[in-house]
Amino acid sequence: MLYLFAIVAVIVVADQYIKYLVVSHMVLGESIPIIPDYFHLTYLLNPGAAFGMMADQSYLFLMIGCAMVIAMLVFMKKIRKLPMLFQIAIACLVGGAVGNMIDRFQIHAVVDYMDFRVWPIFNLADVAIVFGALLLTYGILMGKGEEK
Repeated sequence: MLYLFAIVAVIVVADQYIKYLVVSHMVLGESIPIIPDYFHLTYLLNPGAAFGMMADQSYLFLMIGCAMVIAMLVFMKKIRKLPMLFQIAIACLVGGAVGNMIDRFQIHAVVDYMDFRVWPIFNLADVAIVFGALLLTYGILMGKGEEK
């Protein structure tokens, strides 16, 4: 069960460290080509959710993130009885939410930096959230949570 907290911690620490490097070494709006025309590091602040939707709703997103963390702690006994796939999915969702919550608490926006030029700019916490949601969806659709 400790591995769930380890997954959350690794996501949060890695996310915050990368964001720290971006904020301390780049100017807001700056874009550095890593693979020209395909992948750039671009420093932006996103005041909303995915794709900038619901801008300036930091308190709502903070409450949602807090609710996720509290739910994980309250339901930990039930979560550890779930198949491993679901446990990892939940840890990724919570880790990503906490990574972005820290930004929202500190600056009322989320630091984004991954720019593939064909998709809105995002960050590692967003990747963890999407990965967790995909794992959860896969597990549900494939019946991985059913009793055997």
